Amino acid sequence: MNKGGRPPVVDWEVVKYEVFRLMEHHANFSPDDPEWNAQARLEEKIEDFCRDKFGMRPGRTTIQDHIAPWLREWKQGKTATPGNPET
Repeated sequence: MNKGGRPPVVDWEVVKYEVFRLMEHHANFSPDDPEWNAQARLEEKIEDFCRDKFGMRPGRTTIQDHIAPWLREWKQGKTATPGNPET
């Protein structure tokens, strides 16, 4: 079924996987790590990833809109304890 509208520039499920992979690799942002000190470093990596993988680069705001809930999800997964996903 055609939803209409413009098709997505990138496959956001693939991008989500890359966000989680990068966060697992680098861990949370740290002011002590100039290469991974803020969400902006992740956004830059995702811009590069999209350009290399899909030949297109979404705008920074579009990337921010997509990765914000994924970062919350990743952080919640890091603070959850076995048997109690609410912590």
